[in-house]
Amino acid sequence: LGILAQLQGDYPEAEHRYRQALTINEQLGNRAGIATTYSALGDFALERSQLTDAVQLHIQSLLLRAQMHVPEVSNNLHSLRRLREQMGQDHFLARVSELLAAEDTQQLESWLDSLTDE
Repeated sequence: LGILAQLQGDYPEAEHRYRQALTINEQLGNRAGIATTYSALGDFALERSQLTDAVQLHIQSLLLRAQMHVPEVSNNLHSLRRLREQMGQDHFLARVSELLAAEDTQQLESWLDSLTDE
């Protein structure tokens, strides 16, 4: 329902529905659903030019997906690379450094540098 509201341009309703889905997935312990919702919220934040929020949400999704060893990790990496391009390297890394340890920030940067366009 969040996607539908977003496509219709009803951003307050879209955010409400995404947050509702996140709460339900958290209550169910559905890590895949939580990761998917974080990713959708990240894309939603990106669409609204809330870039620092989008970084945080995609990193939250990435961390969950990496723990589960699922291929959707690549979706988050591509989104984070797009965010790095839009924000600029320094601003992006400053935000990432607030969220991850130094060695994890370096690993993320390496992964983003090694991505190929699909």
